[in-house]
Amino acid sequence: MDIIPQIRDAMHTLLTTTTEAIAAAQQYVKRPDRAKFCPSTLVQTLVYDWLAQPTATVEQLAQMACRIGVDVSPQAIDQRFTMATADLLHQLVLASIKPVIAANPVALPILQRFTSVRVHDSTSIGLPDALTSTWRGCGNATTGGGATLKCGVQLDVLTGAITALDLVNGRAADRALPLQQRDLPPGSLLLADRGFYHLERLRHHDQQGVLWITRLPSNAVVAYPGHAAQPLATFGPGGRGSACASQGTRLVGRRWTV
Repeated sequence: MDIIPQIRDAMHTLLTTTTEAIAAAQQYVKRPDRAKFCPSTLVQTLVYDWLAQPTATVEQLAQMACRIGVDVSPQAIDQRFTMATADLLHQLVLASIKPVIAANPVALPILQRFTSVRVHDSTSIGLPDALTSTWRGCGNATTGGGATLKCGVQLDVLTGAITALDLVNGRAADRALPLQQRDLPPGSLLLADRGFYHLERLRHHDQQGVLWITRLPSNAVVAYPGHAAQPLATFGPGGRGSACASQGTRLVGRRWTV
C-alpha cells in the first residue's frame, strides 16, 4: 500500500475543509469575511512555514502567505496570535488523527498472532511561561515548573497508525491520560511502561481478552491460587519464589493478582 497519496489527501482535507469546519463551530470568525486570509489560509501559512523554519518571524510568515496566494501584512498575522487561534490549532491537531493512515501490517510472525499491538507513551514539551495558566507544569508556587504540555500517544505497531492522541497539562500523570480508558480489540497486545501501570485497567483488559506487558512497581505483591502473597522481589534470581518460575512465566499478565 502506498501511503503517500493517503497523506497528501488527508493533509489537504485537514488544512482546508476540516479547518473551516472547526473554525465555524468555534465561531472563530466573528463577522462574515470573504477575504482570502481566512482560517484555512492562516493555518496553511503557519504549518507550511513553521515546518520549514520553526523560528520563522511574522515577516517570513507573510512571505509564505504570499506563496499560497494571500497578500497580507506581518502585522495582520501578528494580530491573529490569540487564544482563539491557539484553540483552533489545538482542535486541528486532535482532528488530525481521525483519518487513519497506515501501512501494510508488519510481517513478523511473532506479532501477527495479535489483532493489534498498541504502545502507550508520552512526552513533555516546555512552553513559554505566559501559558502557565493554560498548560500547567510540575512544581508549585515555590518551586515553579513553568508551562508544560504533555502529549500522550497510542500507536499501533502493526500498521504505524496513531490510534489515540491526548494533549494535557504537563503535571498530568500518564495513568490518568484519556487514552488509558480506551478499549482495545480482543486479541490485542498492550505495551506500556510503569507510568501507565493501573491495576484496574489491566484487569479490565484481561477481561476483554487483551494481553499486556508492563513493568510492575517495585513494591508490588504477587499472589496466585494456592500460594501466599509474596513481594515481587522474591521472584528474582535466587528469590524464594524462583522455584515457581516455570509456572509463573505462564501466568504473568493474565492470572496473577497484584
